[in-house]
Amino acid sequence: MACAAALASVGPTWAITRDEILDRAVLAANRLAAVKDFWRIWEDAPYFVGSLLLWEQLQLSRPGSGGELWRRVEAVTEGGNADIGHGDDAAYAQACLDQVRLLPHDQAAERETALHATDAALRFAERVIRYDSMSGPPLPGWWVPSGYGSRYWQDDVFMVIPWLAMRGSTRAGMPAEEDARNLAYEWIEAYAFDHRKALADLPDRAVPALFARRTGGWDGADPVTGRLLLVPATGLWWHDERSVGGPTYWCRGNGWVAAGLARAQEFLDAPYTGGRFQQTVSRQEIRLLLARMAATLLGNRNVYGTWNADVVRLNLFTVPESSGTSLLVFMLARGVNEGWLPADTYAPAVLKAFHTLLGCLDEESDLHHIQGVGTGPESSAFFASDEPSVNVSYGLGAFLMAAAEVARMPAERLATLETTEAAVVNRADAVERNGKLVICASDLGEFGRAAASGAPLAALSGQEFLAARYSPANNGEVLIDNGGRGDIAVFMASPKQGGPTPRRHLWRATR
Repeated sequence: MACAAALASVGPTWAITRDEILDRAVLAANRLAAVKDFWRIWEDAPYFVGSLLLWEQLQLSRPGSGGELWRRVEAVTEGGNADIGHGDDAAYAQACLDQVRLLPHDQAAERETALHATDAALRFAERVIRYDSMSGPPLPGWWVPSGYGSRYWQDDVFMVIPWLAMRGSTRAGMPAEEDARNLAYEWIEAYAFDHRKALADLPDRAVPALFARRTGGWDGADPVTGRLLLVPATGLWWHDERSVGGPTYWCRGNGWVAAGLARAQEFLDAPYTGGRFQQTVSRQEIRLLLARMAATLLGNRNVYGTWNADVVRLNLFTVPESSGTSLLVFMLARGVNEGWLPADTYAPAVLKAFHTLLGCLDEESDLHHIQGVGTGPESSAFFASDEPSVNVSYGLGAFLMAAAEVARMPAERLATLETTEAAVVNRADAVERNGKLVICASDLGEFGRAAASGAPLAALSGQEFLAARYSPANNGEVLIDNGGRGDIAVFMASPKQGGPTPRRHLWRATR
């Protein structure tokens, strides 16, 4: 195949607006509601939170819009659960406290309804973190293999801690319940650092004991320093007690921690007064922990600017994973927006990753590349949010959270988002050679011109990410991995590390 002469350098166009982000997110939220029912279960809880955060942003831009988002959440969360025996079952409470936060102060009855829908969750949070076998027999469903108390999974940092912090917040209009706030501090402390009783009696081994956190725990270099799931040197977390000391750092698990702590620190606006622990982490220390995690995340991105199922082992897990990435983007964007992460360093990373997340949305606004339910990294089977055989609505919910937070960034920041346009190539119009699909750069218009000038390209086919590169051979070719199915969307990768997003088609390229 002979191509025309290489084209002159032409710079690509970059930009996205707040309204575009909100519109894409609303379409995705409404699409999931059209294909699935929602319940007070952990899989749906991120969707509730994301919907309310999205609604909040819509009120700033278009007051009175997005009412379907609010009504959809309220219809499910109203009344709450009568009893709760597992941290996952308490996750809906975060949306309830967001309703308390967002409802006008003169709607006292509605605010009380939303607050008391979390009463059972509060009783659960107190019992599992404070009771031991001397306090009485366990209630049904509250016994875990590791003992009487919490299971100590990083997932619970999102499922439980944010709404405890919100219920304890002294912010105007919030409940300011001292005991809820103290419980939030205790849950963080007990999960991050090892305060468990050193007893042979199995029922009590999982219950936090009363002593100060050992300061050596911040170093994270010695197994006796007092850390539990947290690795202080990197800010990453292990999933559970069994994985402590291992090489596995699950993307979505760390996403649960990142998003949960990013939300909790916002509302931990008064000190700990519980007396159970002599020392607890402060809001500032939580931000420092998240900043350490952010620095680690920055150095472990894949070529698309996102994260794989395992944050660190990119050689074993090579495909971008959207649910964990969305939660991490939420945390990074929250840090930039609140000022505890330097914007010049992290805003480009946020936008690069969000650019790829937009590419994980298909034409029907279903989100792809969601790892299924699990307790660690897995990349053999990813799902779309509309998959009927499994409920992965948490993936789309995490995306809504990320979209709402990214939409808060200043317009001048959003204007630097990589182009979301693409040239669409019919697979039959490409020539297969040595396992690559070969396309003339001249057939790709501005993308071919940019590639000839040194700008990186990427491609997406059938929601499969494909590497692409420009070759000067035969007067200018673009070589694309032969994968996916159907048409091939070719687009500009991120300037440094790559990042796809075919959002709208410019034209159909032909040979």
